[in-house]
Amino acid sequence: MPNASSDDATADVFQVIKAHQEKAARLPPIEEVKTILHYSMRVVLSTFSQKHDGYPSGSMVDFACDAHGSPILAVSCLAVHTKDLLANPKCSLLVAKDPEDRTDLVITIHGDAVSVPNEEKDVIRIAYLEIHPDAFWQRASLKTS
Repeated sequence: MPNASSDDATADVFQVIKAHQEKAARLPPIEEVKTILHYSMRVVLSTFSQKHDGYPSGSMVDFACDAHGSPILAVSCLAVHTKDLLANPKCSLLVAKDPEDRTDLVITIHGDAVSVPNEEKDVIRIAYLEIHPDAFWQRASLKTS
């Protein structure tokens, strides 16, 4: 059976941490979001399902951000979410600052998926590989000079 004094001590520690966090300096909200996106590697991609008409479909996907902070997804023509995006490019991305902490910041981005123009593909691929260096399928298609 837990000791009441240890429960009180634990509660006191959490109160001290909470008080410290409330007083701690924070980034402006937009900078915090950009920073979280920059350092995150995986999101939930939600698309409009082609298989289950009228229902959303969610997939865990790796992502990175370009120099402007826009999300980059490396999609495969075999993936169901790619087929969904080709039929309807509207989608959302959900990223959690700390996926283990359900009380922490969660970011949802809504937008339309667009293909990368040919003249930007190498730059985008390099940005993706900075975050996912083991993405061999992207490395293999990188143009070399």
